[in-house]
Amino acid sequence: MFGYIKANLPMLDDEDRQVYKSTYCSLCRALGKSYGFFTKFILNYDLTFLALVKLALSDRELKEEFVFCPFKCKKCSVFSDEEIFRQIACVSILLTYAKIKDNLSDEKGFKKMLSIVIYPYFFLKYRKARREYPELEKIVMPVIPLQKKAESGYTCIDELAHPTADALGNLFSFGCTDDNIYKLGYFIGRWVYFTDAADDRAEDKNNGRFNPFLSEEFTDERILEVLNFSLSEAICAFDEITVKRYKKIIENILLIGTGCVQNSIVKR
Repeated sequence: MFGYIKANLPMLDDEDRQVYKSTYCSLCRALGKSYGFFTKFILNYDLTFLALVKLALSDRELKEEFVFCPFKCKKCSVFSDEEIFRQIACVSILLTYAKIKDNLSDEKGFKKMLSIVIYPYFFLKYRKARREYPELEKIVMPVIPLQKKAESGYTCIDELAHPTADALGNLFSFGCTDDNIYKLGYFIGRWVYFTDAADDRAEDKNNGRFNPFLSEEFTDERILEVLNFSLSEAICAFDEITVKRYKKIIENILLIGTGCVQNSIVKR
C-alpha cells in the first residue's frame, strides 16, 4: 500500500490524536516483534487505518502500555491487543514481498537493484508470514498478477481497480461477517488504486507505463469525480457499520484526511 490514507491531525482533539499515534506505534512494535527490527521501515498509514477499523470493531478491552522507541528516543504509548496488530504486520510483510517480486520483473535501475538486495531478507519474512496466516497470504499474493491482467484488457475503468479493491475488501472483512465492512474496504481499495494512478501520471507518461488517467478525457475535474465517488461509497458503507470506538478518528480520515491528500495530488 502507499500511505495515502491519513488523518488530518490538527482537526483531532488531543485524546483522539494520541489514539491515532498509539495505533501507529503499536503496529510498528508488532512488526519488530514478529519479523525483526528492519521491517519497521515498511510501516505506513494505510495499514494504520486498517488497524483502527479492526480495533473499532473489536469487543476486547484495550490496555495501554509504554515502551521505549529507538526512533524517538523516548517511551511511547502502545496497545496490548497483539493479535490484531500481528495480523496487520503480516499483511504489511506480504504486501512488501509482493511489491519486491514485481519490481524484480518490471523495474530497472536503482529500484531493481534495491529489490535484488533486499529480496532474500523479505523472502524469509514472507515465509514466516505465510506459515502464520495462510488465509491472508491467499488474499494478498494474487493481487499484482490479477491487477496486471486487468490492465492488459479492460472495457471500463471500474474493472481496473477491482483486483486491488477486492483484496482490500477481503482484508477489512477478514474475520467479520458484515458486508458493509467488505464494502468499506473495497471502496477504500478502489480509491487507493486511482489515487496512486493520479499521483504517478507524470512519471508513468515519461516512462511509457500504463496509467488510466493519461487519456485526454481524464481532466483534473474528471479524476476528482472518480476519486470522490470511491470516497462517498466508502463513507456510506462506514455509516452502516456499528463501531465500538474511534468513530471520530475514522470519520476524520474518511471525510477530511483523504480529501486533502487527493486534492493535493491532483493539483500537483
